[in-house]
Amino acid sequence: MKYAALFIFGLLLASCTGLGEDEEGKLNDYKLNSKNYYTQGKYLQAIDQCRKGLAIDEDDYSLNLELGMALYYHSAQLKDRTERMRYLFGALEQLEATDSLRWFFGEDDYRVHLSLGMVHYRIATEYRRQLVDLERRLANVRSAPAASEEESDEIEESIESIEDSIAECDDGVDDEIDLAEDHFLKVLSYERQRENIDAILYLGQIYTYVANFPEAVEYLSLGLDLLERSTGFISRRLESEDTMDASERLFFETRLEENMNKEKDLRGILANALGRLERHEERLEQFQLLHERGMLDGALSYNKALAERDLGRYPEAIIDFNRFIREGLAPDSEVEDHDRLTKAINSMMEMAKEMEQANTVMLFVAANPEKEKDLRCALADLFASVGMFAKCVEQYDILQARDLMDGDLYFNRALAEQELGRYEEAILDYDLFLKEGGLSGLPLGKDERFRKAAVGIETCQGLLENRGRSSKENRRP
Repeated sequence: MKYAALFIFGLLLASCTGLGEDEEGKLNDYKLNSKNYYTQGKYLQAIDQCRKGLAIDEDDYSLNLELGMALYYHSAQLKDRTERMRYLFGALEQLEATDSLRWFFGEDDYRVHLSLGMVHYRIATEYRRQLVDLERRLANVRSAPAASEEESDEIEESIESIEDSIAECDDGVDDEIDLAEDHFLKVLSYERQRENIDAILYLGQIYTYVANFPEAVEYLSLGLDLLERSTGFISRRLESEDTMDASERLFFETRLEENMNKEKDLRGILANALGRLERHEERLEQFQLLHERGMLDGALSYNKALAERDLGRYPEAIIDFNRFIREGLAPDSEVEDHDRLTKAINSMMEMAKEMEQANTVMLFVAANPEKEKDLRCALADLFASVGMFAKCVEQYDILQARDLMDGDLYFNRALAEQELGRYEEAILDYDLFLKEGGLSGLPLGKDERFRKAAVGIETCQGLLENRGRSSKENRRP
């Protein structure tokens, strides 16, 4: 009854707007167009249609709200930070103006609070990225040598300026986080929004950032439980609805993909919060769930490896660190990724030494024969990365004795043998790779490796000839 009354009130209000039939028709067209563009992710076109509609009726609530969110989502598509911030603050201004129209929907409309919370959280995230850059700049300036007293003064001025920017940015993060938290809590205060997934999950992320880990775990666990229910419902709909039309199927498939991406990110955050509380078994469970669901990528393998290392599960940790190194680093990785690479290699070396002393490898492969290949390949990669080529070859030799070698691994062993000057063996392995490589599903870059193998054979043959000539010369009386 309450909603029927609101609907009638809306009709009465619409009749009092003073719009003519032509204007009302145009307004409805702009609304329909903006909605279509918005759902397709074409936010610039949606922004244009919203603004054209608001030129006819500036107080239209749905258009005001949609314009704010279109500005927000478009900002996420931009690479330039200045442009992102311009659209984000445009979204903030628009949504704050929309909040003044919220009386139209009364107590039942939570959407402005949710939208404002999302915008404030994103602004806080941008400030945090800026903080990382500023701290990096500060470290570089502090380490820069000064050739003269004048240069020393300039460095001090730069340090002071960057420190002021850091303090300002830090305050900005805190302010935006507080505002975001306030809006998300208001969403949950609505009776029908007590289980709003987005608000709950954002609060979990906020409490992780402010180091309130007990609250973070509570909100993230609840949110992920609700998200799983939502994913289950969508999956059942997709499996059972044979009569579903193409647009409806696309809608549910998009929602399913969004849910899976969200789960992957948020289980990683939950794992971090559990780790801070030293609940390491539960922390590892989050990564194991992702692995079972096919969501564990190379980057997340780094965090899984940390959890395994902290639990003393060194073989699994070495395997996952190696997966991070092989799959989790993009060619244009940031400094943070290279820091993690160094930490991963150092951790692997420490664990490998302990495992060697305790004979852990033999015990592990005896209990987990299906993981022997992954572990020995990880150790071989590790030893090669630190120049311990004899140990690297030793791992591949053991795999060959176990009949676990394949075409791809012959290439890796050939590289190590070439470094050791064992050219005949390297040529044989390069040749085996050229004959068998790819049978086990060679990753991207296959053609490059085949080229390198051919070059490797030619190089080793040349080095063998040189060695033979040198040997003959040395034998001459």
